[in-house]
Amino acid sequence: MLSYKNPAIPQGFCIFAGSNSFLYLVQPSVFKLLLPTAWLPSVEYFALIATAAPVTIEVVESYPKQTCRNRCYIATANKVMPLSVPVVKTDGNHTRTDRMGIAYTEPWQRNHWRTIEAAYRNSAWFIHYEDDLKHVFFERHQTLVAMNDLLIQQLARSMKLKVALEKTRIWSHSAEVSIDLRGAFEATNPLIPHDPSLFPSYFQNFADRYGFQSNLSVIDLLFNCGPEAGDYLKTLGEKLLKRLSPEVINQP
Repeated sequence: MLSYKNPAIPQGFCIFAGSNSFLYLVQPSVFKLLLPTAWLPSVEYFALIATAAPVTIEVVESYPKQTCRNRCYIATANKVMPLSVPVVKTDGNHTRTDRMGIAYTEPWQRNHWRTIEAAYRNSAWFIHYEDDLKHVFFERHQTLVAMNDLLIQQLARSMKLKVALEKTRIWSHSAEVSIDLRGAFEATNPLIPHDPSLFPSYFQNFADRYGFQSNLSVIDLLFNCGPEAGDYLKTLGEKLLKRLSPEVINQP
């Protein structure tokens, strides 16, 4: 898809030539997304926050377990592997997401980093971004949301992306946003059906063993593609925003 600049077009708009040869206007800033917090987010998640503005992160919900909020997926030598952060419900079963603590009784940071290092040490750009990410990764964060925010901002800097994230202050079942994606990233029942054709393949260390794996943690894209990761995400984000189906909008 090609974009064109035209002085007659209002600032903030772009003209896009679609596959049907029609020209149409898109104003990215009109997309107000509501997303969950995410730990080392997926390529899809990062593409959306890199493309839409503003983006609001839901933090006052009752924390749901086993989601992207504390889990990511990476490609290892044998298979795609989930990594998860052990959390502490400071207020019991109805703890809000912004009050979720992190358990440090086990050395999960050391163990997870060893897994990441084994998976990506031979990637072209791992050594280039390793130190900056590792610095944030090993901090002793007090809350899950604080850690996720800092990791996202560090990843955005590494990919030279501007990411502006706001946070919810009150819970709303039907939030006043353009697109409610709080439940969109569930592995078992995603609101956005995964379409591998949207994700151009790039080099992955173990693709010769089990093929290209799309939509892993964005660190997979960063370590393998380096400076090209930002453009990859912007292009993907534009595709995703156009494909969001009406039933996704304003659904919790």
